[in-house]
Amino acid sequence: MWNILKTEFDSSSSKASRAKRSGELYLVRPTNNEKISDYCGRLIQYRQPLGRTDEEIPDKALITHISLNTQVVQRDCSLLRKLRPQNSHYT
Repeated sequence: MWNILKTEFDSSSSKASRAKRSGELYLVRPTNNEKISDYCGRLIQYRQPLGRTDEEIPDKALITHISLNTQVVQRDCSLLRKLRPQNSHYT
């Protein structure tokens, strides 16, 4: 029974799992000397499964998270300016 509950909780179709994943995204911080592109890639891995669900992370929230919570952005602002929303993905 516990395995069934765990599987259901961990599936991306589960509301609890989506809420957990959304919360985890906001806890992600860059590691030392990590490139901003790598950091953004990690964030997008959390964000993509939430697309078109109740827990979807809007573009503005993602950019705000990046700009407020990292020192990396200050070192490499040029890449952040290049990030443009395209169909819920960044290029």
